Amino acid sequence: MKWLERLSSCIDYIEENLKGDIELEELARRSCLSKNYFCRMFQYVTDIPFNEYVRKRRMTLAAKELINSDTKIIDLALSYGYSSSEAFSRAFKQIHGFSPKDARVNKPTLKAYLPLSFQIQIKGDIEMNYKIVKRDRFQVVGVSKEFNTNDGSNFKEIPEFWRKFNCGELNEINCEQLNDYNSKQEIYGICLPKDDGKGDTIDYMIAVPYNGKEINGKLEVKEIPEATWAVFKSIGPLPETLQKTIKRVFTEWLPATKYEIAGIADMEVYPYGDVNSEDYECELWVAVKE
Repeated sequence: MKWLERLSSCIDYIEENLKGDIELEELARRSCLSKNYFCRMFQYVTDIPFNEYVRKRRMTLAAKELINSDTKIIDLALSYGYSSSEAFSRAFKQIHGFSPKDARVNKPTLKAYLPLSFQIQIKGDIEMNYKIVKRDRFQVVGVSKEFNTNDGSNFKEIPEFWRKFNCGELNEINCEQLNDYNSKQEIYGICLPKDDGKGDTIDYMIAVPYNGKEINGKLEVKEIPEATWAVFKSIGPLPETLQKTIKRVFTEWLPATKYEIAGIADMEVYPYGDVNSEDYECELWVAVKE
């Protein structure tokens, strides 16, 4: 239940600061997550990117104030965090379908997005197969790319990253070449938080467990630290089945257990096989702490 209380506290903070600055550092503190983990978990739980949610809430309040007051549009823009009336007008029209000027003159029906609320979901119709595993540090080798998390673009760009990898478009690196350094018959997709001060980016790495063989300069080796992992089995074709498993972990499993996100990494483990098969089995590994 602490997980839900923390998310609710984050929503309260967002509502209190829709006029003003919303600091990811404060949201991270309230959620007991890193900044990029907060952004990722927010979208897993709510199905909306963090930035988009804030924008829709701000435009909801701005529309109400626009219709019911004589406040200048430039003053509204500045009060809701926009540097110019043009930027504010673009965002307003994107949400409501009308410019602020048209909305004030014609008073059309405008959209309203209410604050989010959370409640625990306990479902017994589908079993969640998981185990807790302690694993020593280990090395992986592969190719990585930085992705932004607060606007949700990572959910679209990471599948494209995989597509390019599978087609050999990533610096001429593909699955067959990477397999030369593989100590097992499996491949990983690893989310690694970046400690660069920005807090809203991750390194996503397509990698294999490293067998120690000398590598060429286009690949990189990274060490995954010792950790306790919650391991969830997912059965069915990719990516739909795994995406459902990820969502259930953060909306059902996490609120109902004693564990919290450790913020070290999480890892998709794909054994070699037909990923389109109804019987295909893969795993999600999430680093946790009590």
